[in-house]
Amino acid sequence: MLCDTTFKRKDKLATVVFCDTIENEVLLWRHVDSEKSKYYKEMLQQLLSLGYTVNAVTIDGKRGLNTVKVCPIQMCHFHQKIVDRYIVNPRVFC
Repeated sequence: MLCDTTFKRKDKLATVVFCDTIENEVLLWRHVDSEKSKYYKEMLQQLLSLGYTVNAVTIDGKRGLNTVKVCPIQMCHFHQKIVDRYIVNPRVFC
């Protein structure tokens, strides 16, 4: 499963999306005012109550990281590369 929050333009309009990466379908989505861990927690509980089994979750590593405790989590490769870029090529000279 993949979960992420997508922002529209510069305003506070956002959409939280939970996707099944095996079946390639959106399982659950909700319009929210900002990215908060409570939305991830509520939506994950909703999926579990609907009978879904979560084997693993890929997230961006921010707010939702501490929310998902029912299965293994992985930071997405795109966000891992961003972290690597700043660790391997720092802009500050020592």
